[in-house]
Amino acid sequence: AAAAAFTVTATATAAVSTWPSARRLLSKGDYRRRASTATVGNYDDLVAAIKDSTVGIIKLSPGTYLVEDGPGNKPLIIGRSVDLVAEVPGTAVLDGQGKRRVLHISVPGGVSIQVTGLNITNGYSNEGGGLRLDGDGEVTLRECNMYDNDHRPDFDKFEGGGGWV
Repeated sequence: AAAAAFTVTATATAAVSTWPSARRLLSKGDYRRRASTATVGNYDDLVAAIKDSTVGIIKLSPGTYLVEDGPGNKPLIIGRSVDLVAEVPGTAVLDGQGKRRVLHISVPGGVSIQVTGLNITNGYSNEGGGLRLDGDGEVTLRECNMYDNDHRPDFDKFEGGGGWV
């Protein structure tokens, strides 16, 4: 596997101070004050940026990010404070390829996750083919589209093709 090559574009408060939601959160002493911004252009770099605890804002360049097979056919999993933002709203697509859930956000208390401007499509799973949210932290979805997601008919539960909360 190739080494991650995402680009860190900023490491100071100024990198996020122009976003109204970031200003609100920065005033609370939020993690974004110390966070860097990473711009990614492919799925492997997206996963690497999510795993990098120093990255607080991940900007997705326009394109389709195919959610790849992981151990146990896992979706893209986020469980820490981070913002996922399309550089241009509506131009970044997370695609489950009809094989798996696209995005699983597990939000422990005190965690804040924002997802802005993404298209979430072709997910397939029980309890949220496109998106599953669980936990008691804060999740904000803005300008996101979920379409062509489905639930698995081979489970006892048939909950949420697009999303499950």
